[in-house]
Amino acid sequence: MEKSLDYLGILATPKQSNPPFTREAFYKLLSIEGMSIGLPVYVFLPEGVDMQNKMVTGYRYLPQQELWEMKIFPLPSIVYDCLWGRRKYRTQLKWLKEQPDVTFLNHFLRNKITTYKSLVKNEELASFLPPTKLITSQNVINEMLQVYGMVVIKPVQSTSGKGVMKITSNQTAHLAEGRDLKNNIFRVRFENKESLLKWIEKLPKVKRLVQPYLHLSTPEGTPFDIRVLVQKNDKGQWVETGRALRSGVLNGLTSNLCGGGQATTVSPFLERMFDEQQRIEIEGKISRIIHNLPSYIENKHGRMVELGLDIGIDRKGKVWIIEVNSKPGRNSFKKIDNGAKYKTALTSPIKYARYLLNRKQQEKGQVP
Repeated sequence: MEKSLDYLGILATPKQSNPPFTREAFYKLLSIEGMSIGLPVYVFLPEGVDMQNKMVTGYRYLPQQELWEMKIFPLPSIVYDCLWGRRKYRTQLKWLKEQPDVTFLNHFLRNKITTYKSLVKNEELASFLPPTKLITSQNVINEMLQVYGMVVIKPVQSTSGKGVMKITSNQTAHLAEGRDLKNNIFRVRFENKESLLKWIEKLPKVKRLVQPYLHLSTPEGTPFDIRVLVQKNDKGQWVETGRALRSGVLNGLTSNLCGGGQATTVSPFLERMFDEQQRIEIEGKISRIIHNLPSYIENKHGRMVELGLDIGIDRKGKVWIIEVNSKPGRNSFKKIDNGAKYKTALTSPIKYARYLLNRKQQEKGQVP
């Protein structure tokens, strides 16, 4: 068993495999990056937390042997929380967060509704948010349809565009189209609004929200958004790592890469869509969001290390905050600019963890 030591513990999602966790390649990269800056990195699972003895069973990567070694470690000084499927691990998470010597690198944004309710209280950010309501009854959808004619329905906790659907109900059409919870594309027509609402009512019971449908697509019908990745740097400051233009399939609803979307550089795409004055205004609004949102979210929800901001731009050039992710994907940056921003996107959390650990050691009167 190791003696007491300072290290970054990656709280990973369990998987029936060897090693027994997801995202092995990512954690391997973080482990090697940690070695290069003098920060040990170990992976552990929620089941490996020994609350009685204040230890964890974890895995450290041995690059010479190219394998993961399972060992018992003291509690990590810093935790990088990468856990999905959190509900069944509430006990371990609560206990870890209560330990005075354990610092969480990031906190988890619970869902789209709680994030919306936080952001809409900020006057600067509220102007970029589409009206959003939790669906508590069919009346909520019906009222939105009466006002807007077309709405978007999203699961409160989905990712990758799964379960996102556009609902149209007007004098000429009653239509539902989008992706189901398994990411399959569907398109269903109805005779009237009543049959459309009954169909929605029979969908699998998950919490959903409703928003007006925004025309976040090219004139030809290709949906797009801008993924902006903001991360803490090695001085503990928020910086923009990069931004990527994600475009979906023609006449689709979302631009997520796993739904068939593509990533390209932002400027050439926007130059085809908007004139110079519009682009200047769009850039200014995106900069305002980047400047204000991360610190505001952090003040409301606790320490963050990174955020993925999904920014929509409608055909009139109005900028919208579509989504904020506390566990953002990075694949967009692998596909643009020859991957120039990709390694930074992957390794920034390690550098911020080193900064936090240095601060902790200074507070204890130790030499970093």
